[in-house]
Amino acid sequence: MIYLILFLLICILATVLWIMYKKNDNLQKQRKQILQEHEKQMNETASTYEEKEQLLLSDFDQIQYNVQKVHQKELEQYKDKSEFELNKLSTDHKKKLAQSEQNHLEKVNDLKEQIQGLKKQVRNTGEVATHQILREWKNSCVRRGVLKDEEFHIIPNIFIPDESKKDEMTNRQVDHLLLSRTGIYVLETKYWRGTVVHGLSKEDAGIFSFLLEGMKHKGNAQNDEKTIVFVPKIIDDESGNIKKMIQIHSYGEPVSQAKGTAVVTQKFLTKNTNMSNLYVKPVVYFGYPQKDEEMNGLLDFSKSDVQRLSTKQELESFLDKEGQKEKRFTVVQLQQIKELVENVNYI
Repeated sequence: MIYLILFLLICILATVLWIMYKKNDNLQKQRKQILQEHEKQMNETASTYEEKEQLLLSDFDQIQYNVQKVHQKELEQYKDKSEFELNKLSTDHKKKLAQSEQNHLEKVNDLKEQIQGLKKQVRNTGEVATHQILREWKNSCVRRGVLKDEEFHIIPNIFIPDESKKDEMTNRQVDHLLLSRTGIYVLETKYWRGTVVHGLSKEDAGIFSFLLEGMKHKGNAQNDEKTIVFVPKIIDDESGNIKKMIQIHSYGEPVSQAKGTAVVTQKFLTKNTNMSNLYVKPVVYFGYPQKDEEMNGLLDFSKSDVQRLSTKQELESFLDKEGQKEKRFTVVQLQQIKELVENVNYI
């Protein structure tokens, strides 16, 4: 009986253990299945998130690309606009500059025309005739190879600023300024019709000193030199008869005038150039008309050291002798002086 009970207990225990084993096995299977399903869900979720991430990244790249494209387009538009405005400003500036230059050029041309007109008004027949002689002499020297064109400049009828008077600026008219490598010369031309008596003093005039008394000159010293001109003239008297007579004129002192002009020119050149020891030599040329029916000639009593010439041959001979002296100026210096005195006429 006891064995039977034990057997039954053992069977019951075995059955219970079997049932528990089965349940545990089912639980393991369920657990494994649940784990597999969970892992599958996790994989699906991860895959979904990866797809979303890729999609987001793709969208971000697209947005970034679009933003860059818009920005680039705006930048190009701004650049085009800036270049357009810059070109417009540049074009407007060039137009204004061209117009300003044109206006300035017109004013300069007008001024030049006015100056040329003034020059024509003050240039007398004698200066024109003297200029022709100077040009012919230079051209002849250049043709013969004695002189190069840039070694001698003839500058006619210029005006040099004169600062000799205090608080007053005036101009000194120069008939001809000659620039040579051997020297600088102020040529004062007197083209007086009639007979010129130059350098006459009271001491030399003797019984004709009364002629000087009637002339209005500065200074009355015994040795002051004067210049008078005897001019022939034909008139009709009250009866209708033609008569010849002589008029006496006084036009000033050419030597003093030439000296003063040389001093003013020398001071101006010294002040406006870097050249030292400048000396401007005064020369007087009595280029009086050569006509048979007129009483022409020069009587020169002057004791002045200023060079005085009265014929074309004397003028040419003087230039030839001066050209043989030692050279004191370079071609560059002559050009500098030439530009200086020519441009001063437009100040």
